[in-house]
Amino acid sequence: MARPKDSPLQRLSRRVWIRALRTSFDEKLAEPIESDENNWTEFSQQLLAFSDHPKYAAFRFQGLLGVVNEGNDPRLIIRRIPELETDGIVPDGISIVNRLPPGPTNKDPKADAEQPISYLEFPVDLVECGEKMCPESGHWEVAYLWRLAMPQLPRLEELRMHISRLKTRLGIYSPSIDEYRSYLSTEQFSEREYLSEAQNESRYRQSLEPLIAAKSANAMSLLAALVAESFMTDQEHMLNIHRDAFNMASKDLLANEHFEDIKQDFYKMVTARILTMGWQMPMAYHVSSINSPFITIDSWKKITGIDNWTSIWDP
Repeated sequence: MARPKDSPLQRLSRRVWIRALRTSFDEKLAEPIESDENNWTEFSQQLLAFSDHPKYAAFRFQGLLGVVNEGNDPRLIIRRIPELETDGIVPDGISIVNRLPPGPTNKDPKADAEQPISYLEFPVDLVECGEKMCPESGHWEVAYLWRLAMPQLPRLEELRMHISRLKTRLGIYSPSIDEYRSYLSTEQFSEREYLSEAQNESRYRQSLEPLIAAKSANAMSLLAALVAESFMTDQEHMLNIHRDAFNMASKDLLANEHFEDIKQDFYKMVTARILTMGWQMPMAYHVSSINSPFITIDSWKKITGIDNWTSIWDP
């Protein structure tokens, strides 16, 4: 059975992942790899040095360009290296396969299309290699940001659970004013309690600055989640603050030269969705209110004309 076709958003997530990994690696180097026509070739050698078979890192590797340009799955890469180009020793975990060459070409008109060529064949998980190269780089591939770029919002309970997880990953906390009471002197607490609205806003915006500057999967995901939460709970002032922060973070992320060719795709599929709040509300969304008495789903179908309302627990 054929594998399901990857969505444009899935492919974009992988293209962002490889560029973020490349950017992180460049930042670790005293002299970053120069951006010329072979810049990904040299980077692929650096990346494959962290694979299970680093001795083959310098051999030709086109698989990375499939990730860079098309968003192919970086976990499902198969390398094939002509056996004649190796030392003849086949390490554990590597198979020998025979493949017919493509036949005569302009480069080699005498090529024998009937004579099979033996290749060393083995899988490579580039995300795993990337984690060894730059720890936590794999967060980009599965970032919560991609979930929030989908048309329908998650439930508020799920959203807040992910906000909590992201805050923990980032090592940050957001204590309420009452949580400070037991740990500050009366004078210190009073100073904090009686800050003006303008002062509170200034402090809050400043607290978002490290998230904007981080350019990490977790920081971008948290800012997007804060936009979504403010939208779902009708906190207009907080919504504007969070949208400003996410917009700045997006621009900072895409300012790097490696992201130049995917700027438009990222804006259309991610930034625009979040900044314009172009979401559908979750199918199952509950807020208790005296003004919202319960009715049957059948009654609601008749009112709305929508017939696909489902419970969150339905398969």
